[in-house]
Amino acid sequence: DGWHIENERPALYNQEEMLLYPNSREFNAIKERFEANINRAISSAQSHSIKVIFLEGVSKWTGYEPVRSVHDRSLTGDALDRWNDMGGTAEELFKNNKFRDAMALYQKCLDIDSAYALTYYRIGQCYEYMGNAAQANEYYSMANDKDCFPIRGPSVVNNFYESIRKAGMQDVSVIRTRNIFEQNSPGGIVGDDLLADPLHPTIKGQALMALEIIRVMYQNDLIIPKEEWRWNRLKSPEEMMGELGLE
Repeated sequence: DGWHIENERPALYNQEEMLLYPNSREFNAIKERFEANINRAISSAQSHSIKVIFLEGVSKWTGYEPVRSVHDRSLTGDALDRWNDMGGTAEELFKNNKFRDAMALYQKCLDIDSAYALTYYRIGQCYEYMGNAAQANEYYSMANDKDCFPIRGPSVVNNFYESIRKAGMQDVSVIRTRNIFEQNSPGGIVGDDLLADPLHPTIKGQALMALEIIRVMYQNDLIIPKEEWRWNRLKSPEEMMGELGLE
């Protein structure tokens, strides 16, 4: 309970107690509360004939390691020694840009311990540097899911939004934000162009989200008639930033 008392946090802070282990009792309780809140919002909106637009989450993974990687609690003795030896060698190979060799050892590290978030992140980096964006994004996502100090929404968040989207509820729309950001990122990996940090979109990123919201409003006839829209007059984010004097 002390997590939410800002002025008492320094006295209460304990690194181990602040961790949130994936699929733990606490993790599942938060997940259930999140899903219940979204369902309540939908139910309330529908009861008042209000149309709802949700945006799925999007996070920048490349360039930001997991905050806290934790070994599987069963990993001790010889197994931990082997993991450390193999992981150390993989790190050296990675630093020397030998990504394919490093990735092979990181994969073996996962065979020993599938809980350590940083291993997934390193494999994601290897795939990115080798030009495989799809695999890189997959491993970055898994690294985020394994992070025991999560500041970015794990995949269960977007999985839930996706279940809402597929359910096709009346007057409920879900924008697949991550897909949009990846489609508008060089090489398909979201970077500094669209996200200013692990969580917050740049001006261009926010413009992309705003445009998608407008498209949903347009497609669902939520405001003025479609024939009055002029998509051909739409300017690029760069043009709008220049006219507004934004940096």
